[in-house]
Amino acid sequence: MRRRFAALAATLLCSAVAVAAPPGLEACARCHGADGIATDPATPHLAGLDATYLSRQIAAFAEGRRRQDDMSTLASDIDDERLAPLVRWYASRPPFPTGDAPRPGAGQTLYDEGRSQTGTPACVTCHQPDGVGNARFPRLAGQKKAYLVKQLDAFKAGRRTTDPAMTETARSLSAGDIRALAETFGRD
Repeated sequence: MRRRFAALAATLLCSAVAVAAPPGLEACARCHGADGIATDPATPHLAGLDATYLSRQIAAFAEGRRRQDDMSTLASDIDDERLAPLVRWYASRPPFPTGDAPRPGAGQTLYDEGRSQTGTPACVTCHQPDGVGNARFPRLAGQKKAYLVKQLDAFKAGRRTTDPAMTETARSLSAGDIRALAETFGRD
């Protein structure tokens, strides 16, 4: 019985250490929330996004391949030693809620099939079925609509240069396509 209790206590202690909020979380939480669920429509949710993806995006802000004043400043001021626990923290949070199932319609068709006439590949190829994402491509399901529109517009205009294939894809989208995709997966 004592061994079992000791093992359980050790497991709980290790779990408690693993879920302790990392130093520096306050700076991130101001916009993204302590658990990665942002309240501002223009600020993305981070909860449950892959740690590798998050790290690449922070590097892109620091290098100027993504531009947003606050993020660019914060990203250029943080070293890898302080960044790693923050990235692991957000990646370990339960993914942001997706809400209802994707809404059928033009956005869902474009996501699933692409559009050969304009050279638009199917979004599902990279962002996975149901928009859940992976280490290379972000989760879309449940992300903020306004944020999705803003990012697709930034790729289309060449203001976001983190992924050349995404830039090409976004250039093939009309404003209506962008709104339809945001409506399909995004939430208010």
